[in-house]
Amino acid sequence: KRKRGYDSLKENLGRSKVKRVYKYKKASKKDLWEINQRMKLRNERVLIKQILVITLLGVIFAALMFYLFFTPTKHASTLGKPLVKDYYSTETRPLGNNIQLKIEYFDMGSIAATTKMKNGYKHQQSESWYPNGKQFRFAVYWYDTLINEVYFAPSGDTLKNSPILE
Repeated sequence: KRKRGYDSLKENLGRSKVKRVYKYKKASKKDLWEINQRMKLRNERVLIKQILVITLLGVIFAALMFYLFFTPTKHASTLGKPLVKDYYSTETRPLGNNIQLKIEYFDMGSIAATTKMKNGYKHQQSESWYPNGKQFRFAVYWYDTLINEVYFAPSGDTLKNSPILE
């Protein structure tokens, strides 16, 4: 079969007309052992670097997953940044005449309590709810002084003078 011009050019491309002759000396057993030791040391270093990189990536991935899936929900307020507590988050909204409404949310998103505040003191009514949405407590304040409060059992019954449920 005849070769086309491109095939013969490709075959001979980069070939020098002068042949180089390489002369290597014979390696002794000591030289081979030293090369072997250097290669083992290099391979160990590469393995340690790979383990460190994989561990670092794993820690970053775990931290990202924890941040995305296990941090409490923060309720953003257009009027201010919420204060995050251990079990709930809090936000305040102005109502006018130096009165603010303080709303506390459970981590799962439902409202835990609302309190009207005046000049930083509890003023007027305060209400608290169970996580299932039923009312837990109703209280009336006058500048941080408790006037009256009522506790409710989960069934809705009124409990008198009993802040502790058993």
